[in-house]
Amino acid sequence: MTPFALQVPPRILFGRGEAAKAVALIRAFGDQGVVVHGATPMRAAWLVDALRDTGCTVTPIACAQEPTLAMLEAALAMIFPSLAASNRPWAQEPRGQTGRVSQDIC
Repeated sequence: MTPFALQVPPRILFGRGEAAKAVALIRAFGDQGVVVHGATPMRAAWLVDALRDTGCTVTPIACAQEPTLAMLEAALAMIFPSLAASNRPWAQEPRGQTGRVSQDIC
């Protein structure tokens, strides 16, 4: 077998009802964020709406395929123009709050 490695988040939740915990878990990181979803924004609309209902500023990013790190970095640079110059991207105001369900930037 060819050697390979996986880099995964430290916690992955599985099972019925686990998605309902997402809002509280995400909000623990702050009041501004990005939700990356597939080509169909309505599948993530419940999460975006629930986060916004708690006062979180959310910028949805649509990706028609599995995003690469380079795609995500490019999308974040579009949303946070000073990302490359700042070690605190969360302190910048996100662009794209136009009322659209999602931005197709991935």
